[in-house]
Amino acid sequence: MSTKNKINSFPLIYFIGAQKAGTTTLYRWLRQDSRLQFPNIKETHFFSTNYHYGKKWYLNRFNKNNNYIRCEVDPSYIFHSKAISRILSLSPCSKFIIILRKPIERSYSHYLMSKYRGYEKLSFVDALINEKKRLSIGDIFSLNNYSYLKRSEYPNQINKLLSMVDKSNILFLNFNDLFIKNRASSLEKIYKFINLEYKNDLNLDIKANKAKSYKNNFIRDLIYSDNFIRGLFKYIIPSYSLRYKIKFFLEKLNSSKIIHDEVSLDKLIDSIPKEYVEWNNEQVYKTQKITNLQLNEWII
Repeated sequence: MSTKNKINSFPLIYFIGAQKAGTTTLYRWLRQDSRLQFPNIKETHFFSTNYHYGKKWYLNRFNKNNNYIRCEVDPSYIFHSKAISRILSLSPCSKFIIILRKPIERSYSHYLMSKYRGYEKLSFVDALINEKKRLSIGDIFSLNNYSYLKRSEYPNQINKLLSMVDKSNILFLNFNDLFIKNRASSLEKIYKFINLEYKNDLNLDIKANKAKSYKNNFIRDLIYSDNFIRGLFKYIIPSYSLRYKIKFFLEKLNSSKIIHDEVSLDKLIDSIPKEYVEWNNEQVYKTQKITNLQLNEWII
């Protein structure tokens, strides 16, 4: 396959993270723009865990019309060891957009997600204390669900990306700017980066992936735990896309929002052991130096 065919066949703009840094909300904003095309499921995980499905499967997630700027939002890609090299092997001129969130806040949001799915039984602090031990097992489940600190160590992930991609093809955004302080100007940066006029006609009141609790233990475990019914479900419905849509529907049906105010979240962060305060600040300083973002507000 020639380089030209590679570029024409695959999306060029990848929103690769960070996990729990607002990528789903941004995805729902940008989907309103008819000039952008996304896969028929939000996160294909093709370049991370679904690579075995093959290129044809991946291409079929997109409309065949080439009069779009093809994009994908998948925060697993920045963390997965092979994802970026796989993307570049198929689309060498890809551009990458990364949203970064205060490290300890991202870790806590990740913790809430694992707790919601029934994977986490420990308190937040105990989960941080036990992270290295859990990850030392080396299994995919632990890496996906207990990597609260590791996924927030942005410098390691960014430096790996920079070793393969020119910095001019990477856009770094501050979570606080994009979702709290400077939405319009942050979106303008995105559109300038992808060489598209920003028309300022998106509904920015849409929010997604708020912290949730579950209504029914059985339905939650049916969706997220390995069990006979889930295995049978995969056999009866071999289509990944259809299973994704059914899972999304059941999850929405079984969820209720958790209300967190900024004061209680700040109180939680203020109560964590000093070593995690120092860890957060170290990640901030290093990330700020690499990305040239102003991140002083993240310092605890």
